[in-house]
Amino acid sequence: MVTISAKIPKELHERLKKHRLRVSEIVRRALEKEVRAHERKLLLDNLGKVSTKIRGKMSAAEITRIIRTSREER
Repeated sequence: MVTISAKIPKELHERLKKHRLRVSEIVRRALEKEVRAHERKLLLDNLGKVSTKIRGKMSAAEITRIIRTSREER
């Protein structure tokens, strides 16, 4: 683990304390969600580029098979 820091308004800090919310958990979840969204966007961008290159060279069924195989390997 690494430590990060951020400045937040005092009012927000007081509200977090009032509700006994664990900032580290909230920040961790928010950062994870943001990274996943960014990775999805990059994946879709790359998929678009690849599909443009292979369009006409492979059938839709073959592309689907490759994607399913890749997902199953994870």
